[in-house]
Order: sequence, then C-alpha cells, then structure tokens
Amino acid sequence: MNPDKGELTAPNKPAEESSESAEQTPSCRKLARPLIREAAKAVVKTWSLAAWSSPILKAIEIAATILDPTALNSDEQRVLDGLRASLDPPKTLDELQTEPTENELGYDCHHIVGQNGANVAKSSVEEKLEKFGWAAIDDPSNLVWIPRLKHESITAYYNSIDEDDPQKRVRWRVVGEMDFNGQREAGLAALRKFGVLQ
Repeated sequence: MNPDKGELTAPNKPAEESSESAEQTPSCRKLARPLIREAAKAVVKTWSLAAWSSPILKAIEIAATILDPTALNSDEQRVLDGLRASLDPPKTLDELQTEPTENELGYDCHHIVGQNGANVAKSSVEEKLEKFGWAAIDDPSNLVWIPRLKHESITAYYNSIDEDDPQKRVRWRVVGEMDFNGQREAGLAALRKFGVLQ
C-alpha cells in the first residue's frame, strides 16, 4: 500500500516484510492532516453554527477525546492538539495575542504583517532605509496564536493567485506593496476569512 496516496500500511506487518523503509512510513499527523483540513474547510466555507455540529467535526471531537497519546509517540499529541485547536471558534484579537496554555502543539505563532524579506530588507534605493524592520514585525501587537491547520490554510491563501490583481500575481506580492497599516488590515481580513478572528 502507498501512504503517499492516502493508503495505510498494515499495522501488524513486520518491518522486514514491508517494501517501505521506516522513513517512508507516514506519521499519524501526516495521515490525519488531510481529514482535518477538509473538516476545517467545510466550517470556513459554510461558516455557520450548523457547521460546528457537522458529523465530521463531531467525529474529530470524539477522536480527540478517545485517543490517548503515549510518551512514545509525540506525533499523537501533536495531532490531538491540532484537532482540538482546529475546533476553536473565532476569537478576539486580544485572545489571539495570548499564548495558548492548552493544546499548545496545535497552535502556531503568526505574524499579521508578514515576516517576509521584503518587509524587513533594506530598500534598494537607500541602503540605510529598512521597510518596516524586525522591531515592527516581531512586536507583540503583530503576533497572534492561531490553530496550525488554519495557519496552513492562510499561508496557502497568501500563496495563491489574487484574481483581483490585473497582473494575476500571488496574493503576498500584492499585499507586500502596501504600507504597514494596509498589510495589517489585509492580515486581519485573512484571519477573519479563515474563521480565526471575530
């Protein structure tokens, strides 16, 4: 069976009989991620209270409750934390700026205004002028803690073509031409679009 095609390997098959090496065996997280991502997309797409009670989300909640991670498999804990974090309803900006104390492995620190090179690099016109600089990019007011799976969706969104752009550039390039406040507003809009920010 091929784990890259979403097929699971037989759990009781001895390693010497398997044609795949241990490095190629998929982690629990890798196998669960597409299922969780689809559930998160369904919630974001419909964005209604009914979506929160969908059978897929109920199954995720039950799986997160039933699975009992062991010290031998840290991927299990990461999956559980990711599952639980992905069920978070939208939060206020203040709530997102508070580092999580539960399900910590399910969250990523996200920069509202991106930490890409263009936002911190020196201008080609004047070598001594920085666009925004690291102090502004890493300021606590620019950092939020968001569910990892939603973070991945936001990253994919920024890496997709902006259909409203006449040049059909990827979204992060379009946003990158804005000033700091414009980029912040675009970043907050993306957090709202993916159900992270109220």
